[in-house]
Amino acid sequence: MAKVLRCADLVKGCSFEARGTEEEILKQAAPHAKQAHGLEPTPELVAAVRKAIRDGHENPNIPRTPERADG
Repeated sequence: MAKVLRCADLVKGCSFEARGTEEEILKQAAPHAKQAHGLEPTPELVAAVRKAIRDGHENPNIPRTPERADG
């Protein structure tokens, strides 16, 4: 199943999205993080990105909260 990373889940106001497998998303996110946000792909950043990756079918208009089991 395709997955999605919405950068706005990590950096408020950023419209970047990456889709694909987890590894494909990480390959897309690394240059974006450096170019758009001046961030190097540290182990901590990679862990945060991995945690923010969701199934691609999720509705982006529904806020994610810790209480929700699906997001």
